[in-house]
Amino acid sequence: MYVIAAILAISGAAIIGYITIKAAFLWILLVGAYQTWGGHFLLRAYSYSLSRTSLVISLRFVITVALAAIFLGEASLYTNPWIPAGAVLLLIATMMLGKKEKKEGGEGVSKGWLISVFLQIAIAGSAGFFLKVFASELEVPKLTFLSYWYFGAVLGAAPMLLLERDDGRVLFRKGGLWVLLAGTLIITQLVIEYTAYQLMPLAIATPMLAFGTTLGAVLVGLFVFKEINGLTRVHLLGFLIG
Repeated sequence: MYVIAAILAISGAAIIGYITIKAAFLWILLVGAYQTWGGHFLLRAYSYSLSRTSLVISLRFVITVALAAIFLGEASLYTNPWIPAGAVLLLIATMMLGKKEKKEGGEGVSKGWLISVFLQIAIAGSAGFFLKVFASELEVPKLTFLSYWYFGAVLGAAPMLLLERDDGRVLFRKGGLWVLLAGTLIITQLVIEYTAYQLMPLAIATPMLAFGTTLGAVLVGLFVFKEINGLTRVHLLGFLIG
């Protein structure tokens, strides 16, 4: 899917004339490669539970906001006590949702899910900070940013193919159309996030992005994929808290 996103981004930049080669833009390529591992751990977490993962990965925005407060001078925007309170509640919800399911003898989603989720949050949160830097501090044109970001993502994904022993021919297998759709969706989501970071401070942008990327996915996981079956009272309370 990163290849599809890279083709779309580079093609668009080439057509409009936004392909620019600058040494400073190599940072975009490096961060694009780095954040690919966040996607890797996100997919692993999704394999355990779509609904739980979609709820708690909003914690990535807490890391992004904290880094912006320290390094971009946005600390004065976060005086509202509900912001740290919300982060604490999400962390509590994460631990509650990591409890084992009530499947007899099953491992649930506890250890493997928690490891994948926290690694994804750490990687995506720090990458999100750089996204803000590229968008509002360096003011990199959108198509230029996308072309460098997804070219880096392709480079970052290459070692994963070796680790997972994937033959790389997914486009020719049954799931190929879904990969095409996924590539289009991830570039659309990144365009929305990048535009939001260009137009407004993180204190305003991140709550809207967190809500927009969470609610639908949680509902799909719970009711379409029937993940609500087998949840304990602790899990349900975790969803309410989150």
